[in-house]
Amino acid sequence: MKSIKLLCLLIFISTINISFAQANKVDSLSVEHIINKYISSVGGSDNLLNVKDITTEMQGSVSGVDVKMTVYQKSPNKILKEINAGAVRQIILYDGTNAFMKIGKSQRKLSNQALEGLKYESMTIFMLSLDELKIKTELLANENIEGRNIYKVKLILPSGEEWIYFFDVESGLKIKSLKTVYSPQGAFTQTTFFSDYNSINGINFPFNIKQTIGIQSLEFKVNSIKINTGLKDEIFKTE
Repeated sequence: MKSIKLLCLLIFISTINISFAQANKVDSLSVEHIINKYISSVGGSDNLLNVKDITTEMQGSVSGVDVKMTVYQKSPNKILKEINAGAVRQIILYDGTNAFMKIGKSQRKLSNQALEGLKYESMTIFMLSLDELKIKTELLANENIEGRNIYKVKLILPSGEEWIYFFDVESGLKIKSLKTVYSPQGAFTQTTFFSDYNSINGINFPFNIKQTIGIQSLEFKVNSIKINTGLKDEIFKTE
């Protein structure tokens, strides 16, 4: 039971995707500058657009329970997460249209904010056209985190949900995000810190991810990231 509760809180743990957004007309110059610097810092648009699929393996510990997770992503918007916590196995799947969560033999369809969040997180390249997806952006007041100057950008999803990204002024890298995630236990604020960036095929990925979700604290270390291995569509099909 303990493992099942922990898995429910892991439903929308941030995927290690290299995502970016094109700025809309509001604050376009400032937001565009921040996003363009981010794109450059993680490897440049040419490298990012060449990503067809990503396989990420990571492990960590939650409340003393060892957790292993493998995330499969395929462009433009498919994702499969396999999470093993103790003796419990959880599957989270988005096939480009529908999303499902499976724990053991129990399966349920995800909808509303949970579906929307997974839809956008599934994209290997996040938001090539904000106008088309009707996502607004807003530049917020700069912050200082542990002595680092930070740009703060808000994304407003069509549902009204707000995601906030924090970018290091000097490096341009994303170092933090704030989101609301939804689980059977309710809605939780998810704070994620990204660090220890390493280059894979010319693209910089964070290899250390720390999160707080409600009262739970998580830390994951990435073991491997593989790009363009030719993932088949079949693995993203529901049973």
